[in-house]
Amino acid sequence: MELKKKYLNIIYMTIFLKKILNKNDYETLWFDSEKNISVIKPLPIQNYVPISNIVITENTDLKNFYALFIKNNEKNVSKPLKYYKIFGNDTMSIWRPIPPTHHISLGDIIKNGNEEPTDVFCINEDHIREYNYYNVKLYQNNNFTIWRMNNYNSFTVNLSKYPSKLIKYEPNII
Repeated sequence: MELKKKYLNIIYMTIFLKKILNKNDYETLWFDSEKNISVIKPLPIQNYVPISNIVITENTDLKNFYALFIKNNEKNVSKPLKYYKIFGNDTMSIWRPIPPTHHISLGDIIKNGNEEPTDVFCINEDHIREYNYYNVKLYQNNNFTIWRMNNYNSFTVNLSKYPSKLIKYEPNII
C-alpha cells in the first residue's frame, strides 16, 4: 500500500501525484470554439511530470478536475523512442509516442504547429495495469475522432469514426 499525504488540493503518493488543476497549472494546446473542447498540458510540479495531455469538454466538472503526475526519474519514466504523426494541418498536429521497451504511452499528443513534441514521457510498465476501457467519443471532425481512454482524462485519436482496438492502460495507483 502506498503512503499518501494530502495537502490542500494535492495528494502525494510514493510514485504518483494527483492534483486538482487551477488555471495557472496548465497550458492550452488546442481549442475548438464550435464544439467547446480543449486539449491541455498540465505543467510539471516540483519533480513530477504529467502522465498525459488532457481533454476538457463543456461537461467537465472543473471543481473536481484533476491531473495525474508521476515522479520524474529513470526508474519511472523515459522519453519516447520516436513519434508517429497521426494528423497535421497548418495550425495543429497529433502525435502518438512510440515507447521504449518496458514502457507505455498513456495517450496521444495534440499540439499547436507541426513540430514533433519534446516534453513527453512514457511510464515504466511496473507502474501501470491493463484495464477494460470504455469508448466515449469526445470530438469528431472530417479528419479525426478523439476518444476518452480512462478515468484519468487521457485520450486516443483515430482517423476513423470508430475507436481503436489497441489495449489500453492506466496508472496502477490503487
